[in-house]
Amino acid sequence: MPKNRTISALSLVQPPPVISMNETESIFERSVHELEDAITRRAHELWQSNGFHHGHEMDDWLRAESELLRFAPVEITESGDDLRVFAEVPGLNARDIDIHLEPKRLIIRGKTEQTRERNKGQVCYTEREGTQVFRALSLPVEVDTNNATATLRDGILELTLPKAEKSKGTRLQVKAA
Repeated sequence: MPKNRTISALSLVQPPPVISMNETESIFERSVHELEDAITRRAHELWQSNGFHHGHEMDDWLRAESELLRFAPVEITESGDDLRVFAEVPGLNARDIDIHLEPKRLIIRGKTEQTRERNKGQVCYTEREGTQVFRALSLPVEVDTNNATATLRDGILELTLPKAEKSKGTRLQVKAA
């Protein structure tokens, strides 16, 4: 360690600070910051449980990421009038899913917490498992956000996104001032 750098023991055991969010952030930016914050906290817990040993930061980060996030495979199909997006979200209910749609971007977030209890004699043992899904997709065409629909059936989220009507060119008459 360089002689001119001092790190207090207290700074090594405290989790990183929570990031405050700017009010002008988009929902996408806010979602990414929330996920990064949760992953950072979990990676710090893993680092702490390993005795603050350096050299395994990437392993701790990847483990935290795999514990907190689940990859949701997506399929996008395009027809003449709309896009259809199919996302696999097993274990999530409709109330667990949040969808944010912009003309060229789709954000799917899902979060659920499952609790399992086991009773052994007089001791109650409880486990909680949280699952988060996050997908941000750039859409190949602009869509009409006001007429989009979403349905969840058997762990498959289906979104029907009507294509936005293309703006027709308009000829302007020049008027003398």
